[in-house]
Amino acid sequence: MPTDARSSQRFAVLEAVGQRSLGIFEEIGRFFYILYMTLYWTFRRPFDGREWLRQAVRVGVDSIPVVGLSSMFIGMVMAL
Repeated sequence: MPTDARSSQRFAVLEAVGQRSLGIFEEIGRFFYILYMTLYWTFRRPFDGREWLRQAVRVGVDSIPVVGLSSMFIGMVMAL
């Protein structure tokens, strides 16, 4: 095997390792960016407690009919 082919093969291996490493660091960077944006928008001012409570009630209490209906159908299927 000529020396040019060997060195080119070594560079191909190094390039593949480098591409994987860059991909991993890119994914880690994206994760920390999403974490940063989540924390930023979670704790920014002004925090409207009434709006938060209204949304909590809407998600929790107002979903009781849907949960009850799906529980009824699950119970009917399990009774078969």
